[in-house]
Amino acid sequence: MKYLGIDYGRSKIGLAVSDGKLAEPYQVIRYKDFDKMIAHIHRIIEKQKIEKVVVGVSEGKMGEESKKFA
Repeated sequence: MKYLGIDYGRSKIGLAVSDGKLAEPYQVIRYKDFDKMIAHIHRIIEKQKIEKVVVGVSEGKMGEESKKFA
């Protein structure tokens, strides 16, 4: 199974891809337009044939935003 890990941020998002237990860094997306960023992630999911997406959630207000993003 192939996974996409997402580290959500307000202006940039870190992506990592994994075929097993360890993930390798894939890309950092810097964005201003949320919809364009989502479309970019969808293209990566299709291109890399991702089966599951995992979103990292921090604590506090940023954690709430991460959950909403997920």
